[in-house]
Amino acid sequence: MRKAGVLPNVVCYTALIGGYSKLGQMDKVGIVLQEMASFNIHPNKITYTVMINGYCKLGDMKKAAELLNEMTEKGIVPDDITYNVFMNGYCKEGNMEEAFGVCDHMLSEGLSLDEITYTTLISGWKPSTFTNQE
Repeated sequence: MRKAGVLPNVVCYTALIGGYSKLGQMDKVGIVLQEMASFNIHPNKITYTVMINGYCKLGDMKKAAELLNEMTEKGIVPDDITYNVFMNGYCKEGNMEEAFGVCDHMLSEGLSLDEITYTTLISGWKPSTFTNQE
């Protein structure tokens, strides 16, 4: 694209970040972000959601949380999709307490819990989660 004199936009970069994220190559995501910055192109809500998803799939919830915080600090408001992706990361690692914390936060932000939210939560429950309490 650049050879033809056309600069990529945030949509192109987000697609590239999505590809690297799916491959688990989050180190390359950092390179793409640097290139975006050099052209004064800023990540948007979708870009952040894609990156959060990439780190969640790798089980790096700390980095995913850092990105979520960075996103909000920059004034980009996460939506239900962003929070569902983040919550899914906690569910995958069996951390249901944090997953429900994300739900509580969603509700406090005025977002609705939808069928994807509930399906994600249900998928996080393991038989060992249930105990016989009398």
